[in-house]
Amino acid sequence: MNGLVHQQDIIERQIIAMNIARFDIATRKKSGSTLAHDGLYLNQLWGLVELLREQNQAGHAVLIRPHGDHGMTLLSGLNNARLSKLKTEGFEPAVVVQYGNDLFQAWLKHDRKLEHDTSERVAKCLADKAGIDASTTHRDSYGYLANFLIPAWVQGEEQEARLVEDSGKVYSAAGELLSKYCVAVS
Repeated sequence: MNGLVHQQDIIERQIIAMNIARFDIATRKKSGSTLAHDGLYLNQLWGLVELLREQNQAGHAVLIRPHGDHGMTLLSGLNNARLSKLKTEGFEPAVVVQYGNDLFQAWLKHDRKLEHDTSERVAKCLADKAGIDASTTHRDSYGYLANFLIPAWVQGEEQEARLVEDSGKVYSAAGELLSKYCVAVS
């Protein structure tokens, strides 16, 4: 199979599992400067893949996030134990991207789109449940786009962002979390 076709298949699987019609793609340099492509549809991404690959090979991290109001929360800095605990407690991720030996990002899919303030409260609550630093979890957080390299400047050695789960499912505790723990939703 052609490498680019395989890469596109993995990227498409991640985006489809996130169930987002529009998304933002960014490349970030070590200096912190970012080049963003906002509000893309999947068919628009294919024209950018070669540019993203070039920037990635030049040491840029390639990132993704949902565009506009959405029903996703990104949790970063998870290890195997924390990821397993989340799943056991009903917080099964729709997407999991591995970005280090024992480092994962999990995108949790809610059963509805969340407004900005609600999304922020839910993100903080989920970070607390996952046992990770809540200050790193925001509604507009970017996660790694699978099948691109994570530059060495990010965590000391170059790693590939690997898509390890892409169920696309709403986590089973979504209704309970939204109604009980974080925010009263009618």
